Amino acid sequence: MKILVAASEAVPFCKTGGLADVVGDTKIVQITDIHLTNGIGFRERELIRKVNDLKPDIIFFTGDIVDDLTQVEPARELIRSLKAEIGIFGIAGDTDHIVMDGKSLARELDPAGADFLVDEYRRIPLDSGNFLWLMGLDSKSGEVELDRMLVAVPDHVPKILLAES
Repeated sequence: MKILVAASEAVPFCKTGGLADVVGDTKIVQITDIHLTNGIGFRERELIRKVNDLKPDIIFFTGDIVDDLTQVEPARELIRSLKAEIGIFGIAGDTDHIVMDGKSLARELDPAGADFLVDEYRRIPLDSGNFLWLMGLDSKSGEVELDRMLVAVPDHVPKILLAES
């Protein structure tokens, strides 16, 4: 399990350029490779506590959340326990695809409050009045889908791509 904190006071994700200007003081936390196998245990409770202590505005999940079908409900519980002012977004990873396809995972996790993108993009309003363009590339997709999203999203704005390799 890996956690990346972006755009916080302690660890600036980027110091210059368009993205930093857009996100400003927005706190973004990235979570990846949880690989839930035995429900919510000590490790997951610590993750929830540490992430919530950061008071993030946005949380990104970048794949490999569940290792089998029995872990979908614990994944929902974990997501419901996380607090993000603006939202929780994610993508399916290759391990998730062993369990179900990306669209099915998105449907399963939506009731918990997570917006999982499958070759989709979102224009996310930020508290500053700016907008963050977020693109989510399914791990089973390729350059064609990425190119399609890049054409659809204005090219003069900074973008964040959620993708897993």
